[in-house]
Amino acid sequence: MGSATWPAPAMAGAVLAGIALIILTWRVAGARDPAAAVRRLAGDMLVGTVWILAVNLAASPAGLHVGWNPLAALIAGALGLPGVAAMVILRATAMALP
Repeated sequence: MGSATWPAPAMAGAVLAGIALIILTWRVAGARDPAAAVRRLAGDMLVGTVWILAVNLAASPAGLHVGWNPLAALIAGALGLPGVAAMVILRATAMALP
């Protein structure tokens, strides 16, 4: 039986997803009522979409592209620039590996 190890990008992605889940839970827990929580998450998704669009426009000459999906938008919106930078680093690392 061999040891099962995760490749570095998968491990980094799992860690980023765990941190994002903690931060999203913290942001929703701070809401006064369910409607405020939904508004906060919708705002995070909108801000994250703008961040991802800006990164894709800026990084496209270098051949980098961060895929958009609702979870990526929430992570980018909740974590801000550090979260977007982490996604770009993960994508660049994944592109560099065979």
